Amino acid sequence: MGGDGQGRFFGQAPVPPSVLGPVNLTANNTPYNLASIPANTAGAKTSPVTDLVFVTKAEYSSAAQTLVIQASSSDEPGPITLNATGFGVLAVDPLLPAPAMQITVTGVAVPPAAITVTSSAGGSDTEEIIILP
Repeated sequence: MGGDGQGRFFGQAPVPPSVLGPVNLTANNTPYNLASIPANTAGAKTSPVTDLVFVTKAEYSSAAQTLVIQASSSDEPGPITLNATGFGVLAVDPLLPAPAMQITVTGVAVPPAAITVTSSAGGSDTEEIIILP
């Protein structure tokens, strides 16, 4: 399992999570008793394992008042639903390479500063909206 140095760890299972059932990961902090390291206490954190969601496009056209959101999940292939908070469920677009999904929202007078896409497997990603003329 790899980590990113910010307390998040990543791994991959060769089978879909639905086959494994619910999985939780517990990380333990062991106290150090060295003079060079300040005293700390032991601790543990349990967190559910989720997929990684990648928002690959979040663009707003001022002229057309249209918001286009594209995203994918690391759990593809699979029955994953991606939801753009406040805008709806992304759909598979045959013009996009799999596993990308997209939603195009029309009539958006004022776009949000950022969009969050959440998957039915628990993962999410937030990206800033790019404003186009």
